[in-house]
Amino acid sequence: MIKKILVATDGSDTAVKAGTFAIELASQLNASIYALYVADAIEFLAGMKLAEMYLPTRDIIIQQLEEEGKAAISRLEDIAKAKGVSFSGEVVKGNDPVEEIVSAANKESADLIVVGSHGKKTSLLDIALGEIPPKLLSANVPCPVTVVKK
Repeated sequence: MIKKILVATDGSDTAVKAGTFAIELASQLNASIYALYVADAIEFLAGMKLAEMYLPTRDIIIQQLEEEGKAAISRLEDIAKAKGVSFSGEVVKGNDPVEEIVSAANKESADLIVVGSHGKKTSLLDIALGEIPPKLLSANVPCPVTVVKK
């Protein structure tokens, strides 16, 4: 039975669509939502280890991403409140969004992970190698993953 749904968000329109889907599902199943935003400066800068060479810039970017993450989570929280769905969420700093999502799913005992099919193209690595959902689908996740299309 699905009691907790983890929604990974990057604030994009597709992520909001995925979050809305997850909240609607949670409403029908009397489940709760846990939203996660990964503030990832290395991916943001270039998808390489360039951020380590520019630590002051990295810190500024992390701060901006944390603010963006809080806004993305707040937006989903508003939708959940309107539906009467129990909601929690957080912004985490990390270098590997897939690793952070899997870790959060384990920590939160998530029964389902929901992500959007396409997020923001924030790095050269995402453009060259693809995005989070395909990586997440091939990772060792503790529960099913639902990918919501654009």
